[in-house]
Amino acid sequence: MNTITVEALLELAETARTQDTRDTYLWALPWAKVGAYYNFLYLLAEKINPGFIVELGVHHGTGTAHLAAGAPNATVVGIDLDLEDLKLEFRDNIKLWKGDSLAYARKLQGRKYMNDLWGERREVRIDLLFIDTEHTTAQCLAEYRAYLPLMAPGGIILFDDLFMGGMSGVWPAIAEPKVILPDLHAHLGFGAAIIG
Repeated sequence: MNTITVEALLELAETARTQDTRDTYLWALPWAKVGAYYNFLYLLAEKINPGFIVELGVHHGTGTAHLAAGAPNATVVGIDLDLEDLKLEFRDNIKLWKGDSLAYARKLQGRKYMNDLWGERREVRIDLLFIDTEHTTAQCLAEYRAYLPLMAPGGIILFDDLFMGGMSGVWPAIAEPKVILPDLHAHLGFGAAIIG
């Protein structure tokens, strides 16, 4: 995995906002929504070249698809309680897990190694974690705390919908170097923390 700085995250967010990057990936996702938010997910995955991505809260699967397209050699795990609304076009590097995000963290915590989607044995270290589930401070911080020990050094945790009413306690509780990425997700807020 390539490491990234807070400054580089801001530059990448600016690129996602100002440049139409759809030509680089839209051929793989012809059904997908476009915009700075999804451009950023694709560009970030492409830039850091992660081996293991976990998305908590898949919904339609658009974010999952953009992460998987940006990092075609990564194992991308999408976790959600309900996969009924999924419109995801499956890629070889995506695995969906229907269930509770905290249960999946407990499953990983007991392992030092796992097999990736290609059957190769690898250390359990998450390079990129995207938290977008229940949108409450309690749930978001529980997920953050459960997954933090599973993060690779230099790994990135993305937090979606930070400015929603029930999320006000999340951002002040994050101790790692962090940055709000303005204008990626309109008035709902989007931030990233880099794990040391």
